[in-house]
Amino acid sequence: MQKQLEYYLPFKLDETKLTAIVDTAHEHLVGAQHVLLTDRFEVFFSEVDREELNSLDEVLALENSRARRIQRIIVICASALQPSNAMEREIEIDFGAKKRNTSGGRSTVVSINIQSNDAVWARHALSAVEQQVERTWQRYTVAGIWLLVIVAATGVMFFSLSPSMRPSPTVTSSTMWLNGSDLDRAQLLLTKGNVLSEEDSREVLTMQLRNVVRDQTTDSQISPKAERRFYLLAAACLFVLGCAVMLLAMCYPHAVFYWGDGKERYESALTMRGVIWTILRSVTIVAIVGSIFAGIVGSEFFNDK
Repeated sequence: MQKQLEYYLPFKLDETKLTAIVDTAHEHLVGAQHVLLTDRFEVFFSEVDREELNSLDEVLALENSRARRIQRIIVICASALQPSNAMEREIEIDFGAKKRNTSGGRSTVVSINIQSNDAVWARHALSAVEQQVERTWQRYTVAGIWLLVIVAATGVMFFSLSPSMRPSPTVTSSTMWLNGSDLDRAQLLLTKGNVLSEEDSREVLTMQLRNVVRDQTTDSQISPKAERRFYLLAAACLFVLGCAVMLLAMCYPHAVFYWGDGKERYESALTMRGVIWTILRSVTIVAIVGSIFAGIVGSEFFNDK
């Protein structure tokens, strides 16, 4: 019978964890006398470049260089009964297999495949190997949440201050294009009589036209100072988005084989991750605090002269 599990989770496989996985497989494969244990390791550097090795030491001795970087490892441990040498049990762990996901793309997975005629043994072996494999998982959930929060906050701040979101005119047709002080003046003129004189009518019309012209010119134009602030904020937002893309593309690898030159690459990614996160937090805080204290939120951002 066959038992199989698949995981769509990022992993970091180092020398200690790989050794523990192989040792665990050996412990469960040795169960009868005159058992022959065999190990086989398939190491993929690309889809066409692969090596087949027969010992764990040979795998860990690989340079794992930048030019020839390990992308996938299949560990196959099997036991056979002598003298027939017929395969009795087999444990296969595949780190870095490519599987098509529901969206049509390809995802990196870790799979465990157990083959044996003994269902009880297969279940226990699967559980033991699974515990060792779980130690390789990378926990990126918290970082992903923070990244989404920062990008979302930056986007909201940018669009809320964009010209398309500027405040509505201060006077509207519902008030006959008269503001508060103009309405007070109109009320005073009406107290002098039921009908406005020609001179009073011209005064009211002048106030209306003045308000319409002022609203059209003021709301359609942004002052040079406010425009500079807007472009500065836009540059900050684009910088934050660029940092976010770099974080996802370079600083959170899905498959890490942590030996040889792979150690240096992973440590470099961690250093870059720390620097970018520091920059992201600083730029976001400065942009938000600067927006508040500079008085560029709301109508003041566009009416500042």
